[in-house]
Amino acid sequence: SSDPRESFCRDAGVNWNSCCSNFANVKQLATLIVNALGDSPVDKSFSVVQFASDARIVSGLSSASQALSTIDQLTYSGGLDNHGSAIQMCQQTLSRSPNENRIIMIVT
Repeated sequence: SSDPRESFCRDAGVNWNSCCSNFANVKQLATLIVNALGDSPVDKSFSVVQFASDARIVSGLSSASQALSTIDQLTYSGGLDNHGSAIQMCQQTLSRSPNENRIIMIVT
């Protein structure tokens, strides 16, 4: 019988350990980075863009706590790594930022 968690990963032929555990590690890394940046004494906001074959803005510019909540709720979607669409979505959210220092971090 197959592992029922494999269907959660949404990638045919990819086992749960290689996709979902890696995705959990990516979420943990993103959480650590937002926490570290959130503690800095400068004005900042965060947005969350999720991407695979397609990219979508999950959370527009918001506080660190809102970004952390959004990251925690992300689920693995499967698909390819469409970095171009991810960057475009990030640029859309950053264009609304009044801050001159804008950073895009892509984690795959």
